[in-house]
Amino acid sequence: MDYKIRLVTTGDYDSLYALWNSTEQSRRALNPVDDSRAGIERYLKRNPSTCFLAYSEECGGEKEKVIGVILAGHDGRRAIIHHMCVDPGCRRRGIAGALVQKAEEALKKEGPELPEQEPERRGPGGRVRNADYQRFPIQSLSV
Repeated sequence: MDYKIRLVTTGDYDSLYALWNSTEQSRRALNPVDDSRAGIERYLKRNPSTCFLAYSEECGGEKEKVIGVILAGHDGRRAIIHHMCVDPGCRRRGIAGALVQKAEEALKKEGPELPEQEPERRGPGGRVRNADYQRFPIQSLSV
């Protein structure tokens, strides 16, 4: 399958939301405030060059079907991947890895430190295998 990668724009929201709702795990992770149209517009305004989508003209015959997305950003010190999703029917084709690589390249240009990876956890070409980033527990704070 051929696909292309480009920056996410605010006009992509409906396609992104449909993709996120195509899998149970992504659907459960959606937040009604941060993942609303207004929330994603705010996120893209803060991170205009680090969020990417993959699209194909082969999946479903649509003009440009979104088959993968990564929303990545930083606070000036640390980089974080907020959303990563690939269409279930388009997985195991390197799309997630290509999106991670694009986001990493964009984040490196902006300067925050990326998570360090042990050399044995990297695959050919130095790419991270299986998105092997360290995960931190989510904490809720009540104010």
